[in-house]
Amino acid sequence: LHAAVFADFGRVFETLSPDFSGGFGRALGDFFSGFALGAGAELRADVLLGFVVDLELRLGYGQLLYAPFSGLDGSGVYFQIGSTY
Repeated sequence: LHAAVFADFGRVFETLSPDFSGGFGRALGDFFSGFALGAGAELRADVLLGFVVDLELRLGYGQLLYAPFSGLDGSGVYFQIGSTY
């Protein structure tokens, strides 16, 4: 069983199509204004099923700390099942 804390910083979009109507300089300025920040914690467990399948289980909680625009969900619990590589 492992525990981890994390921070996530990345670009978020309101739409999937960029607006270049004001020129490339404006689009570049808009790109750097749309970053969000989140943080959280998770528990991870490595599980071996039948001596063959190696799984990683994750249970965690994330919290949005800063959003460049309204409409983003602020927090959430997640559960993930995956394999290690």
